[in-house]
Amino acid sequence: MNYLKFVAGFLLILATVSWQGNTGNCKNSIYILNQVKEKYDASSNWKNSEIKIHIQEPRVGNPERYTKLFLNNTTDYFEMERTKDVGVIKRILNVNEKSEVFVDGKSDLTSEIKEKYALNVEKTKEHKNFYKTLYAVPMSITDKVWNTIDPAVKAE
Repeated sequence: MNYLKFVAGFLLILATVSWQGNTGNCKNSIYILNQVKEKYDASSNWKNSEIKIHIQEPRVGNPERYTKLFLNNTTDYFEMERTKDVGVIKRILNVNEKSEVFVDGKSDLTSEIKEKYALNVEKTKEHKNFYKTLYAVPMSITDKVWNTIDPAVKAE
């Protein structure tokens, strides 16, 4: 429940940051996000955290979709396991960004399977970035993202 309150609060802050209405004390958006980050991770524990999550992610074409995630922020290790019609796909991205992909424990995969299920390092990086950001906003927002946020401006 606290997580839902956090997400709802953060979405409200994002909506506030992006709104450029006539407010007397409109603060810089980076300042606001830093305040949220300070509240939820004042001790900077996120960078040393380890996350293990099991997610039910039903889709129209795959109502039984289930994902297991493991993320170690200290070593930057990422592992994702998901069952598809071809078998259990396991994606690993280690600290050196070396990617490994297995289907039912086997790494010797045909090019057709690799292409059909996007079993490549780029897709694994996309998954890692998506889940890492999703489950720890705002702590997971990198300097690259911070630098793209425009300051809020006071409407004249």
